[in-house]
Amino acid sequence: MKIDIYSLNELPGHVNEFWQEAAYLQADGLGFLRSREWIEFLSPSVKIFCLSEESEIKAIAPVVLQAWQLPYEFIPGWTAWKQNWKVVKICGGAILGAEANLECVATLLYSIYEFFPNTQGVLCSDVKADSILGQFFKYEACDFLCWDLSGAQCHRLWHISKKSGFKFKNRRNKFNKLSKILGGPLCLFKITDLYALNKYWERIDNLLKGSWQYRLRGHKLSKGKFEDLVKKGWLRSYLLGTVKQDCAFVFGFVGSKTLFHEHTVYDRSFSQYSPGMLLLNFIYQDLSNEGGFEFIDFGEGNATWKKRFGNCCLNTNHFLIVKRGLFYCILFFLYRISRVTAGFIRQVGNNLKIKPKIKKILLNRGGGD
Repeated sequence: MKIDIYSLNELPGHVNEFWQEAAYLQADGLGFLRSREWIEFLSPSVKIFCLSEESEIKAIAPVVLQAWQLPYEFIPGWTAWKQNWKVVKICGGAILGAEANLECVATLLYSIYEFFPNTQGVLCSDVKADSILGQFFKYEACDFLCWDLSGAQCHRLWHISKKSGFKFKNRRNKFNKLSKILGGPLCLFKITDLYALNKYWERIDNLLKGSWQYRLRGHKLSKGKFEDLVKKGWLRSYLLGTVKQDCAFVFGFVGSKTLFHEHTVYDRSFSQYSPGMLLLNFIYQDLSNEGGFEFIDFGEGNATWKKRFGNCCLNTNHFLIVKRGLFYCILFFLYRISRVTAGFIRQVGNNLKIKPKIKKILLNRGGGD
């Protein structure tokens, strides 16, 4: 088998065509996140590893070298652990190609480590990756350790229409109370173009500053990134409030007939009226009235609202692949202990009769939504 490595500006036409076709092979609505357009938007310095045999492309892996912060529960008790690892991330998560097999995976991994000799691991995540990598790491002769980082499910709302989903009348009481407090009827402001973005940016920014989720798929989020999404025609965000005051904002983008719900932020002083839930009802009505959408993707997380709004879910698997060695074996062992400990804390927390705030801290020990 032969490996060719390309930058985006030197990608041959036949490799680009293979990429576009392979990205949408799975009927999971996530093809957009594996496409060249989206990966180029987030990571313009990406390298494309192309594996071929007798001039026939078998698989490709778009990758980028980046710093990866170890999870805080990586070693129990070491909450101040701040070491940054340089890892190679497979963009879009997947090794793309219908004919990708165990030999393909091995060849690509060895090539990635050879090209990036200073990397400490390869990070990937995909629904399909589990079947390939799961088989690959059963072999005793394997030179790698595979750390299963899988966590929460990815909840989604499928089949958007006026006949499915939540009924707004169930939240009419909170809607009326919140409208009264804000001094006017609640309105939905849709942000999809530069005019709307500039008009409402100060109000959006005020809400975003109160949230730790100030990011776009791990990248720093700024007005410039919003503007770039507008230029691509992908931005679709919503602001809920009155003419003078806002209570909630949803940052999202669209692709492949899917609204990717990146995160919701809201004014905490109105939390008893569930402004985020009210906004989601408005969004659902807007999408169903417009038509043309198949999914709302809420992303990964076990938050109750995601389960209530979603009617299907994906088990997205995450892996960190490292070379075998004593140092990594020790960390791997400690990591496994921390995962078991986190699971035990969640189980105990679910059964304890304690204050909600303390219970929330315990249940989020293994990661948030």
